[in-house]
Amino acid sequence: MTWNDTITVKIWIARFGNSSFLAFNQFLVLFDQGYRTHEAANLGDSGEDWDKGAVMVQEMESQMRAADSRAFENSELFWPKVIEDMEG
Repeated sequence: MTWNDTITVKIWIARFGNSSFLAFNQFLVLFDQGYRTHEAANLGDSGEDWDKGAVMVQEMESQMRAADSRAFENSELFWPKVIEDMEG
C-alpha cells in the first residue's frame, strides 16, 4: 500500500455513505424523489410550511433508514449530514 492509497482509505472511511453500492443507488433515488417532492411543494417560510417540509424530510429519512440503517450509525456520516442540511 502506498501513501496515496492510505490517504484514499482514510478519506473513504471519513465519508462512509452506504454499506453497499446497491444501497447507495437506492439512497440516490430516495433523495431525488424526496428533494423533488419538497421543491414541488413550494413551501414558504411560515411555521406551517416548515412543519410540512419537516414531515417530507422525515419520511425520506425513514425510507433511507429502512433501506440501509448503517448509513445513520453516526451523525457525522454523509447521509445524516444531507438530512441535516435539508432540515435547515
